[in-house]
Amino acid sequence: MKIRKGPFGYFAIEKIGSSDDIYEYAGEMIDMNRSGIFLPCYINDGPGGITACFDFSGYIPIPEFDSHKQKSTAAFGRRDRDHLRKRRKNAGILLASFAEGIDNLMSPAAAVLDRNYVFTDPAGDDIRICYCPVRQPASQLSIISLGYERLEELLADPFFDGVISEDEKQTLIFSVRENDEVSYLECCREIETVSLDEDNTGSFFRKNTITGRDIILLLLPVTAAVPAYFLLGLIPCILFLMLGIFMTAKTFRTIHTELREENEERINARSDERSRILFADTEQSSETGYPCAAQLILISHNPGIRSQYAIYMDKTTIGSDVFLSDIVLKHKSVASIHAVIYMNGNSFWISPCSDSGALFLEDRKLEGSKRYEIRDGQKITVGELDFSFRLMFPSTAPAFVSGHPTRTG
Repeated sequence: MKIRKGPFGYFAIEKIGSSDDIYEYAGEMIDMNRSGIFLPCYINDGPGGITACFDFSGYIPIPEFDSHKQKSTAAFGRRDRDHLRKRRKNAGILLASFAEGIDNLMSPAAAVLDRNYVFTDPAGDDIRICYCPVRQPASQLSIISLGYERLEELLADPFFDGVISEDEKQTLIFSVRENDEVSYLECCREIETVSLDEDNTGSFFRKNTITGRDIILLLLPVTAAVPAYFLLGLIPCILFLMLGIFMTAKTFRTIHTELREENEERINARSDERSRILFADTEQSSETGYPCAAQLILISHNPGIRSQYAIYMDKTTIGSDVFLSDIVLKHKSVASIHAVIYMNGNSFWISPCSDSGALFLEDRKLEGSKRYEIRDGQKITVGELDFSFRLMFPSTAPAFVSGHPTRTG
């Protein structure tokens, strides 16, 4: 595609082979634009051939969007959060429209996902795309035709940072790759309807913990200390102050404990979701009995510890802290952030992160911050917990059979 400035605005231009390639029904759907995601499209049959011209006047490509151009103030911070919420909702609508358009015979393959041709308004709220009204074979009427690599490249743009979580990005990419339309749409609905603020640990304080009654009870001993000093003397005053300090410390300890428990539940729920998506069921497992969807699986040999963990991100942390670790191991021998596993293509590397917690690979202690390559079947000891690695590659994994047949129209 190319960018052109016309007398009435700015246009993204896509050349079309011949008039036989034009899908008039798709043009009508673009004109209706019920989902609100399409840029206006005009077919121009001129001396240079047939072109589709997408009007993006008033919009900018998302790589040119910079949310930090304005002065950083408290008021701007509030406005920025509002914009992020709107952007997240509209991102969910955009992503869901790719799958919903299949019911209207609109192939996801015709959507232009190149970041340079995905547009937003100056506030960063709306998202608009070019959809080429060209004919597509019936085999392209499935979510897999969106192309997981195209989607991955789009979601990697900083425009979506703080808008769509890494877990959600991985879920979307995996669902497209495996042609799992149901999981894809479920994730889109969550993005569209659930604000990241609702999944933020800070919201716990606002919603569940400190009430007006709690504040009054905390201030009461301190307030009573002043009249106690004049009426009863220094010792009663000190006792009231100590009582206030004790009650405050106890309250915040309770808050911290409850917050950790809530955050741990949230991480466990996400871990279960990862397992549901990444781990095949018994009919889709390999002959070894281990799931084949993930590239690297950490298999536990410890009672009371989850039997297996999927490792599929570029960087995965292992530790006991529920706030800082992707894989949480609740054990006294495991440091807050104990180790990190890096993925580079089909290679995996592990590196220790703590001097206080021991990390062994094949009973050899790993030193410093060096990276050590992981190989299939190797034993890994995190603190006092033993695991083994299972490497799975796409070439050795059985094909995933989606339960959602390709539509034909």
